[in-house]
Amino acid sequence: MMKWFSIALFVFTITSSPLLAQEKNDDEDIHIPMAYIAIDQKCINADINAYNACLKDEFMKVLEENFTPEQQAILKQQLADIEAQVAEAEPDFDNPANEGLKDNPEKIKEFNIHNMNLIWKRLLVETLNSLEESQSIN
Repeated sequence: MMKWFSIALFVFTITSSPLLAQEKNDDEDIHIPMAYIAIDQKCINADINAYNACLKDEFMKVLEENFTPEQQAILKQQLADIEAQVAEAEPDFDNPANEGLKDNPEKIKEFNIHNMNLIWKRLLVETLNSLEESQSIN
């Protein structure tokens, strides 16, 4: 039962909005699991592409260790869809913070890569929190 709750939470998190990760609610109290901290310290890299690849690999390990092959297949397809959406997303050009991105494909690509980094981090935190919670209930 808890695995399905974890999947539901995961699916909700990743399907809400790919660019939702760029919005930060300061009132939101998020528990950062120790497992995430270890992963982030292992993965952190000045090269954002390498950082994202490492976070993705670590996330896939979490999936492999905690979800059935059928669940993994569904989740991996959803992740592939999200990665494609984020890669093609256009920033909100009405937002003054994105002023320098308009008509600059390289800056937009970099912006989207950073958004994907935030998404990987959020997915890891939410999934690890959900797994911790399900283990504490059992």
